[in-house]
Amino acid sequence: MRVSSLSDEKVINLLTKYFIPVWVSRDHYQLAAPSDLEKGELLRIDRDREKRGLEGGDVSVFVLAPDGVVSASMSVQRAYKPENLAPFLQKIVHDQNLEARSAKMVKDTTAAPQPPSRPKTEGGMMLHVWVRDENMKDNRGLSQDWVEWTAEEWQTLAPAADARSGSTLALPREAAGKLYRRLYPPGPKWNARDAELASGKLTATVVSVGDGEVRLKLEGEIDVIFPATGHPTDGRIKAKLVGAARYDKVKRAFTSFVLTSEQAEYVWYWEGKPQPRKLLMAVEMER
Repeated sequence: MRVSSLSDEKVINLLTKYFIPVWVSRDHYQLAAPSDLEKGELLRIDRDREKRGLEGGDVSVFVLAPDGVVSASMSVQRAYKPENLAPFLQKIVHDQNLEARSAKMVKDTTAAPQPPSRPKTEGGMMLHVWVRDENMKDNRGLSQDWVEWTAEEWQTLAPAADARSGSTLALPREAAGKLYRRLYPPGPKWNARDAELASGKLTATVVSVGDGEVRLKLEGEIDVIFPATGHPTDGRIKAKLVGAARYDKVKRAFTSFVLTSEQAEYVWYWEGKPQPRKLLMAVEMER
């Protein structure tokens, strides 16, 4: 819905002016388990929706009255289309004679932007990763995640004090796998624990050495199995990456680290037949 209904100008205008939109996920990927209060409220909404004979499911649009009663709902199968969701919201506005909220009310109920991810380990490096389908006609949105390399891990790519042009460094397989298992295609579910690194490498080659900076060329290859069940029809992510990095010799730290896919594809199977999807990938160091 994020790249369809929730990106539609009319839907955004209706939600902003007449409702207090709240996004709640039942999946807590890479997060702590939901609180008992949150689980209890979702269960209450589900039961109230069912009692009133309204449509819905795990992924749905629910409209709640101030007292918590579910007054309307629409399943994601219909709500992801703006031509369905906009009239649905407009009818509620009309039937309930809702008044547009003031600009101040909108501002006061708008959540603050998510702060940048920060390393949890001393001297760690955060990498922000994005993946989307190359074919925009079948666009499923954008998957994004964050990966932390410890200081010990990223320093394996750091050039030595006497580095010369042409010197090459290689990232250990375990550290490469930590990143590559997060380069997953947009989809409903993903758990890195179900992904297996068949092969993967990342090398950094010194291109130039200046007074205080070293510039490096990055090259990587990915072969990840997902889900790894041991069957010939397990999905496969394969890609070649290229990129560049800058290293501060004085601070002994990377100041820039960027990768992008040169070739990337995810092949999954439906009824035994391969379903290839071309992908675009990007990785950038968080500053």
